Amino acid sequence: MNFITTRAHALLDYLFGIALFASPWIVGFTEADVPKAIALILGLAIGLMSLFTRYEGGLIPVIPFSAHLLFDILCGIFLIVSPWLRGFRQIIFMPFIAFGSIQLLVALLTHTKTGTRPNPDRVIP
Repeated sequence: MNFITTRAHALLDYLFGIALFASPWIVGFTEADVPKAIALILGLAIGLMSLFTRYEGGLIPVIPFSAHLLFDILCGIFLIVSPWLRGFRQIIFMPFIAFGSIQLLVALLTHTKTGTRPNPDRVIP
């Protein structure tokens, strides 16, 4: 039941990375250092992973899409458990559960094969 194309996944990755990065200001947890750091670091990491993934959204396509999907799954799981793992569940937890669940769902519902042929001019040896 993989109905999200890799092209759509690429767009969602960039939007998701921006939203996660901006979430401390949007949701209002800028004063909480640990959750803010997690949101900023993972938001940036998701954007960078997207830039370097071999799919339609990758500008420097060196990371296999399968590794990208594994990264998405691990990040989703970490986002869901981080409020308890890092001890900030008393401060904020719902945005982390929401972001983690969305990331897991998108990763699990995406086609595993990219929709375009690799462009040898864009691949860095």
